[in-house]
Amino acid sequence: MRIAPIVLALATALAAQTPVIIDTDAGSDDLMAIAFLLSRKDVKVEAITVVDGLAHVPAGAKNILRALELAGARVPVHKGRETPLQRTSPFPAEWRQTSDSLPGVRLPVTRRTPEPQNAVDYLWRASAPPTVRCEFWRSVRLRIWVKRSAVRRRACGPSPNW
Repeated sequence: MRIAPIVLALATALAAQTPVIIDTDAGSDDLMAIAFLLSRKDVKVEAITVVDGLAHVPAGAKNILRALELAGARVPVHKGRETPLQRTSPFPAEWRQTSDSLPGVRLPVTRRTPEPQNAVDYLWRASAPPTVRCEFWRSVRLRIWVKRSAVRRRACGPSPNW
């Protein structure tokens, strides 16, 4: 009978998790935000989509998969467009190279690869139209889409995937 309260507390905690989909340009600041969300017991990261921005899409997806490996998280990663829909001022090449290679950051090697379904198709099937916009910390924009089953999207970066 002593295990019943523990099971009840665990079931309640799991039911209270907020499911989120993260849309990111895979910059180092976004990797920190992803690590923060993965550490939260009240958040369930359902998927991560990668958009062109600070990191190039292939390198950004690879870095996210390596970070997920480090965290022990089995979250699907979907690659988005490798070119922006519109860019008024591109990131400097040095910044993009730094985001692609993450110098000084030790992440484990992973055998995982991004999901075959691209980010746009995944988000189209997973999300409803945008309902709320807000600011997250100082520089990371958050756009929240509410899925029919109450999934929230957290976007970091330019977000041409949606």
